[in-house]
Amino acid sequence: MANPAYSTKDGAHWEVGIVARNGVSFIDVDDPGEVTAIEAITGLNQQWTTVKFGQKGVTYFFRLPQLPDGLNARSYNQRVRNKVDLLTWHAQTVVPPSIHTKTGRPYRWGALGLLPANQLPEVSPDRLDALLVRYGPQAQA
Repeated sequence: MANPAYSTKDGAHWEVGIVARNGVSFIDVDDPGEVTAIEAITGLNQQWTTVKFGQKGVTYFFRLPQLPDGLNARSYNQRVRNKVDLLTWHAQTVVPPSIHTKTGRPYRWGALGLLPANQLPEVSPDRLDALLVRYGPQAQA
C-alpha cells in the first residue's frame, strides 16, 4: 500500500528520486551475492557511504572524480548486467520515503542516511573500468 502522504486523491502515488548528475552517481546491485565483489572492485563500503535498500538489493552513492579528457559521466552510464546498474548520467534512483511498488514496503537508508554530495567517496575511472570488465555486456562471469 502506498504511503498516504505520497498519494493523490484518486489513489495514485508518487515516489521520491535523486538524479545522477554533477558527479553524483549510483551503483544499484539487485543480486545480494554480488555485494562483496562490487565493494572489492569499487572500494565502496556500506559503512562509510550513503546506501539505500529496496526490494532485493542495495544502491551505493558515490562521486565521480574529475575525469580525464575524452571521458565524461555518460561514458559509464549503463546497465552492466541484469542485476547491476551503473548510473552516472541523468539516471534516477528511487529513495526513502518512497514505497516499493511490488513489496509495499518503504525504501530505507543505510546507517549514514543521505550524506551531502561533497562527503560521498570518489570512485576512480580505473575502478569503474574494472567494474565494467567484470559486469559489462561482454563480460564473462
